[in-house]
Amino acid sequence: GDRICVVCHDGHLAHVSWFGVRKQLDADYELGPLRPWLLKHPSGLIYDCWTATQQRGQGLYPSVVSTLTGMLLRETPEVWIYCRAENLASKRGIEKAGFSYRGSLKSWRLFGKFLPW
Repeated sequence: GDRICVVCHDGHLAHVSWFGVRKQLDADYELGPLRPWLLKHPSGLIYDCWTATQQRGQGLYPSVVSTLTGMLLRETPEVWIYCRAENLASKRGIEKAGFSYRGSLKSWRLFGKFLPW
């Protein structure tokens, strides 16, 4: 049921985002195996966003996130998006799209292995 958003500019791939509806947030790929962050109700999720290097810094990412948010809000009462804490460019783009910080998901790694929290 998830969908993909693909943006092309001058015949070249400029941006890709995935989006769908979730009952929980799972950041296993980014943080290792964690307990899911349960949501109060099914909510929109925007994830795995990528912008081509030559298209960065031009407002494309916040524009796509804003458009997808509008689409998802027609289906769900709220929309979530997340990024790694060190990805400052994504954090800025997410904030430019109108999102605000809600919390952090954390994990610990010891000798390359994720530890449960």
